[in-house]
Amino acid sequence: MADLTAQATGGAGLGSRPTRWGIVTVWALNLIHGLMAGVLGPGAPAHLWAAFAAGLVGTLLLTREGGDRLGPWRAVGVVVCAVATATAITGFPEMTPMMWIYYFSAYLPALLIARGNVRMGVVGGVLVLAVGLGWAARVGSGLPGYLNVVAIPLSALLVGVLWQLMFRRAVGREVAHRGEAARSGLARRAHEEALARSRRELAQIELEARPLLERLAAGEPIDDGVRADLEVAEATIRDRIRSPLLQHPALTPELARLRRGGVHVLLLGEVPDDGGPHEPMAGPLAAAVVRELADAEPGGSVVIRRLPDGGAVSVVVRGASTTRQVQLSVDGTVLARR
Repeated sequence: MADLTAQATGGAGLGSRPTRWGIVTVWALNLIHGLMAGVLGPGAPAHLWAAFAAGLVGTLLLTREGGDRLGPWRAVGVVVCAVATATAITGFPEMTPMMWIYYFSAYLPALLIARGNVRMGVVGGVLVLAVGLGWAARVGSGLPGYLNVVAIPLSALLVGVLWQLMFRRAVGREVAHRGEAARSGLARRAHEEALARSRRELAQIELEARPLLERLAAGEPIDDGVRADLEVAEATIRDRIRSPLLQHPALTPELARLRRGGVHVLLLGEVPDDGGPHEPMAGPLAAAVVRELADAEPGGSVVIRRLPDGGAVSVVVRGASTTRQVQLSVDGTVLARR
C-alpha cells in the first residue's frame, strides 16, 4: 500500500502475477474438466480447441502487469477472446459439460469492468450473453436452458461492477486519509520550524541584551554612554522583531554606529502575508545598503524599506539640506536613484 495513488490503482489489483496465475489456474481446471468428461481429446473439433486457447489469451491480456486500466486495443482483445471462448458451446446440441468454459468466458468482461474498462466490459458481457441466448434458442432448451446461460454471466457482470465501485470507494478514502495526514504533517513541520525560528531569535536577542543588563545589574551608573547603549540595544532588538527580513550581520553594526552618531534609523521590513519571498537579506544587498549609508549626517534620518516585489530594498537618506533615495535589487544592483 506504500505506493497507493488514485492513478496507480485503476487496475483494481488485477494487474498482478498472483491474479494472473489464479485465473490461469481456473482456465486449466476447465481444460482438465473437459478432458475428463471426454469432450476434449484428439478428435475434438478445432473450434473447441480454439475457444479454449482464446480463453487463455484473454486471461493474459486481462492480467497485464500494471496498476492502471487496460489500453483500448488490449481491452478490445479481451472482449474478442471472451466472445470466442463463449462459442465453445455452440457446437453442442444440448446442455453440456462445456458450460463451464462458457461461464469462464463471462468472467473475462466482468473482470474487465473491475479493472476500470467499464464500457468495453459491458459490451463484452452483452456479447457473451448474446452467444449464450442464441445457442439456447437454437437448441430449444426451454426456460431452464435460458436461465443456465443468463444467471452466471449476469452475476459475473454484477460482481465486476460492485468490485470496481467498492475499490474506487476504498481507494478514495485511503487517498483522502493520506492527503489529510500529509497536510497535517506539513502544518506540524511548519509549526516546528516557526517555533525553532522563534527560539533562535530569542537566543540572539538574549545574546545582545545580556551584556548590557549584566552591567546594569552590577551597579554601573546610567550616564549618557550607558543610555546611548540602551537606546541602540532597544532599537536593534525592535528591528529584529519587526523587520526580520532586513537583518544581516554586516548591516546591524552599521545601523548601531549611525544611531550612536545621532542618526534616526527606521526599518520597514515585515514578513509578507501574500506568499511573497521570506528570505532574509542577502550579503551583496546588505553590502550595497551599507555603502549607501556611509555619508549619513548626524541629526539626519535613514529609512530602509523592503519592497514587496521580490525582496528589493529602498533606502532613503535625509540630511540637513539634501534627501536622496536609491532602490537596490536582491543582488545589490542599483535599480533607480534620485
